[in-house]
Amino acid sequence: MVDTIKNYLAELYTFYHVAKVQSFTHAAERYLDISKLQASRDVAKLEAHLGLKLLNRSTRKVSLTNDGAQLFEQAQKLIAFSQETTQFVNSIKTDDSPRFRLTIPESLGYWCIPKLIKNLPTQLKNIKIDFNLSNTQIDLDENLIDFAIKATKNIDDTLYAAKIGNLKQGFFVSKKLLEETKNKNNIDNTSILRTLPVISTGSKKTVETYELSNEDKNFSVNTAPKFNSSSFQLTKDLCCQSVGIAKLPYFLMENEIKENTVVEILKSYTFATIPLYLTYQNKKFSNPLNEAFKNHIIESLKRTLSAGFK
Repeated sequence: MVDTIKNYLAELYTFYHVAKVQSFTHAAERYLDISKLQASRDVAKLEAHLGLKLLNRSTRKVSLTNDGAQLFEQAQKLIAFSQETTQFVNSIKTDDSPRFRLTIPESLGYWCIPKLIKNLPTQLKNIKIDFNLSNTQIDLDENLIDFAIKATKNIDDTLYAAKIGNLKQGFFVSKKLLEETKNKNNIDNTSILRTLPVISTGSKKTVETYELSNEDKNFSVNTAPKFNSSSFQLTKDLCCQSVGIAKLPYFLMENEIKENTVVEILKSYTFATIPLYLTYQNKKFSNPLNEAFKNHIIESLKRTLSAGFK
């Protein structure tokens, strides 16, 4: 096995990513920057050297064999150690202050980053932080990311996740648009979703279905969004500029609500909140500052959520 680790690191790295995403094509294109054929050859070469079948292959996806599952677990530890070592070397080449990399969805980042850095505990005063604002899914180990804040119900089962809380959502429309369209008396009737233009976020469906509840009754409302945006921030801007109705997290509309420039509609209805998680790769950190920073992120955002946006 020593010989395998020494001479087959590239093949082991390929095997790890193929097994992680259960696809030669996905792993080759997204993580390895090699062809699907080369990825297949790498895994076959590793299997031949070990004399073990590591993956069950089908036309749709690949899955781990029992031997493959055991090797995957060891490969995961090896790659994590390699990344920690790289980070350590980079830190001592520059200075003694640890640097953390945190990725956050763009609109959520604008809201929570000032709150995260405002009250850093004394233990963390000298740390450095790289913030990455991205609305696309980023592989943590591939990009050397320490932590990721995610607003989603679906968490990668290869990561550890700590739930921070829930982001409450609401339907919002500008006060100006309500007045112009004479809908001020219609703000608690679901028909308003068909009367005014709807702006959806992250969906390319021609019909958007909202699951609502009212007085213990659950029902669905179908709408045909006139506009679709890939960003909550753009959806907010369109809503505030009187383009249409938008379903948005409360934290984005905090100032507009206070300034009374937007109106929350359908307030007597409730619908699903968005779970907010902090995800990371290692259950136990070798550096106590990693654990301290993780706990600070969680506690800081929990306090913010409990202040009225849960």
